[in-house]
Amino acid sequence: NSDKAQLYYEKYAGTRNSISSRLIFAESLVDHFTSFVIYSHGWGGGNGVSQEQMEKAEEVLRLNLGENPSKSELKDYVSSYRMLMDMAIAEGSSNKLKELIGWGEKSNNAEVKEISSIYTAFLHTINRDFSKAERIIEGMENTGSSDPRLQIIRGEMALFKGDIEEATRIYDELGKRNWKELDSSYFGSRAYLDRKFWLEQASEHIGEDGFIEGRILFEGKPMAFVEIYLQYADGGFRAGGDGYIAITDENGYFKSIGLKKGLYDIGVGTLESILVDKVFSRIEPGYVEVGEGITTVDFKFRNTIKVLSPQPGTYLDSDELVVRWEEVPGAAYYTVEPVVFRDPINKSGGYFRRAIESVEGEIRFTSDTAKFKVSEFLYASGGLTREGNDRILGPGAILGMFLPGVEYPITVNAYTKDNGLITSSLPMRTYYDSLPSVIMPGELSEGQRLVAGMKYPEAIQHYEDILL
Repeated sequence: NSDKAQLYYEKYAGTRNSISSRLIFAESLVDHFTSFVIYSHGWGGGNGVSQEQMEKAEEVLRLNLGENPSKSELKDYVSSYRMLMDMAIAEGSSNKLKELIGWGEKSNNAEVKEISSIYTAFLHTINRDFSKAERIIEGMENTGSSDPRLQIIRGEMALFKGDIEEATRIYDELGKRNWKELDSSYFGSRAYLDRKFWLEQASEHIGEDGFIEGRILFEGKPMAFVEIYLQYADGGFRAGGDGYIAITDENGYFKSIGLKKGLYDIGVGTLESILVDKVFSRIEPGYVEVGEGITTVDFKFRNTIKVLSPQPGTYLDSDELVVRWEEVPGAAYYTVEPVVFRDPINKSGGYFRRAIESVEGEIRFTSDTAKFKVSEFLYASGGLTREGNDRILGPGAILGMFLPGVEYPITVNAYTKDNGLITSSLPMRTYYDSLPSVIMPGELSEGQRLVAGMKYPEAIQHYEDILL
């Protein structure tokens, strides 16, 4: 699970040029499906799979589908097909999933046809066409199929029909299967393997009082297979570990399982790689009150704002910084926020953003341009940082928020008149090297470098030597 390991797997796949070697390479690229969880009051995820990794894995797996497998490679051939469909679900592409299902239906291979049928049943389940899914599953079980995916689909149908007892029983049976015959994820998600445990933990808010329904859109287009999460409003933010209470269908619509009355924070979960060009528009109310009947909650994602200047890696050779961006329809005002890292030299260790004042003393801008005086915020206070449960002095508190010779990404946000975020130039997941950025004038001294690296004993000695 490293760049170096993937390079060796790629060389191996190129040397062997076989179905098995390509599958091994694809699995090294996409070794898990971790959802990036977004709540109204916080978000986060683990080490996600990048867009480039997903594209490269799809490329080599589709090469496998074009092969005529030998008997020894038939298992890996089928696994390649199944992995492609899991990836399509994880990245929210219903069109790609249906195209793969159609390819499998035309195959002469019995195992491929069976997998195609299973994913057809899954798609029917997501679209809440339970009768069609039921017929497919019954037909396969009557012919002796024991694929664990059939149990998962039955469990999901029971769950969303409101039969929690039956769903619990099915997932309890799934948990008793030999772990060697189970995969690390199913249908592009890890949620199903923890369903039994989640059902036990979620009993405090599963009920029959009300439901949450809505739609998830990206620039007006539906987002399929997005997971919907829930936690109590006073529970604090938790990234991961929750089973979803709903999942969007092909048209982006969702309806939750039955919930007890209460105040909740509602979140969404999707693969990190599809968030590289998306901003979560936090315009809806932060918390949701669930009562009797239906509560509607919609989620919207928007394209990022394009920042016209500065360009990535712009060196500031004067005291003026000019930031320009494309206007966003409906925006009442904009803010400009540099990204400040805890370890600014290596761009690591967490970060925060702070709106900066223009030469006119404004932090809200109604036009598409803002001018700033670099000398006024070069050594602005950076404040404290968190170390475990303690708050300690970080490098920014000692040296200032912006340091000479250090690069800082620049972001622009667009808001409604009610202060709701419409969109930003900073997507939910990003590569900072590609963002507009400025390099502050000047250079760090030796002592400043020691402080910036949190080498405090060495920094103290350095400055004591100077004083002596």
